Amino acid sequence: MADKTLQRLDVQAQPDLVTRLLKGEQATPAGRPAIGPVPTSSILDRVRGFLPSLESANEDLARRMAEEPAQNFDIEARSARLWMA
Repeated sequence: MADKTLQRLDVQAQPDLVTRLLKGEQATPAGRPAIGPVPTSSILDRVRGFLPSLESANEDLARRMAEEPAQNFDIEARSARLWMA
């Protein structure tokens, strides 16, 4: 059977840290963090550019669904026909 020895990491004790944590004290930050506006994401710009074309396609689909028979929009039946062809 394989050797199942347990290895332990040697963690050096930090008594100051342990004492502060037990007392509930917060670590003192080196300075105030720099908080500002988040830069614009290129993905967000691409999504914003895509939304108008998605809206237009949805309107076109709704118009076609009102004019054409429902069987033209049954994607399961269409997929089955493609596999049988």
